[in-house]
Amino acid sequence: ISSKKRMLTYYMFNQPVFNGFLEKLSLERNKTAEYKIIYKKQIMAYSLSEVLNNYLPKKKIIDFISIDVEGLDYDVLISNNWKKYMPNL
Repeated sequence: ISSKKRMLTYYMFNQPVFNGFLEKLSLERNKTAEYKIIYKKQIMAYSLSEVLNNYLPKKKIIDFISIDVEGLDYDVLISNNWKKYMPNL
């Protein structure tokens, strides 16, 4: 999920806890002797509202939403149509 439909690079490390989309942070971590990027993968990202438009069943109410997207939390938050998809919590 991202602020808009776009291709993103996902950085995968020898320690998966550091995997993510943030290039600057990933390159900084890669400079250490302990943590190394072992693979980069191009992934198509979509806005949250586009995903919900396409996959949320009609008339389904969202009770709870939790967002944890490897550093792109703000992009996800601004990508939603909050008037249409406002969770109860």
